[in-house]
Amino acid sequence: MTERLFLYIDILGFSELIEDVGKVEQIYSIIDGLNVFQHAPYFKCIVFSDTIVVYSTTAWADCTNRNADIMWMCEFAQDLFYRLIWNDIHFRAMLTTGDFEHKNLTNINAFYGQALVKTYNYEQNIVCMGLFIDKRLDGYSDIFKTTSYDKNYNFVHIMQTLGDISFDESDYPFSPDIILDEGVENFHAYDFVYLRNIYRHMTDTNLDPHIRAKYLGTWQMLRTRSADLLNVFVRNNLDPRSISNFDWTEPLRRVGTPDG
Repeated sequence: MTERLFLYIDILGFSELIEDVGKVEQIYSIIDGLNVFQHAPYFKCIVFSDTIVVYSTTAWADCTNRNADIMWMCEFAQDLFYRLIWNDIHFRAMLTTGDFEHKNLTNINAFYGQALVKTYNYEQNIVCMGLFIDKRLDGYSDIFKTTSYDKNYNFVHIMQTLGDISFDESDYPFSPDIILDEGVENFHAYDFVYLRNIYRHMTDTNLDPHIRAKYLGTWQMLRTRSADLLNVFVRNNLDPRSISNFDWTEPLRRVGTPDG
């Protein structure tokens, strides 16, 4: 088999989601529109049930620009991440390399390999959500910042715009011009909705403790790069005006809409 760059994504809570057929169909529609499909034949994507697999068609040993390939894989996960925020749907994703084969037979698609088995088994033991990159690949991630999660994987900070406004506490609230000059207020609105979702669930004592732990683990990883921002946000009842004194009504309204 061929060692490839391999991204495994598990949509969380799918067993509950399938009780709402409309929502499941909406999720599949979102997946069907992801930008990964614009990058064929260099990357291919397989979807089955609650799992998404993206792999490079080129062998990892033959990749001539590994930094770019890692960036694209992270952006594929980032694309899905932002499209799911408004529905408060989350995933765990593992980016690694490993043996994997995908063949179109006469009547079926066959896909198999150690990369799939390894990521499936490892992902289930991670008490956190988001994207994780194999430490062996971290040196090639020169666009997305990472934080060590365990001995084998690093947490990837795919909310790049959150990192752009992660300052010292004394710098908040900062001038709206910093955001408006870049035209990224809509991205920040998604970031704030995501933070609200994570915080609400991790503090919900009605949730199963194992589920709450995943939200708490995610919050703790976000704190590794944005602790002061999160402190200010929580202290001010999750009001984005505490981060920047700006009327967030319109950007927040756009979250999950075609103009968002």
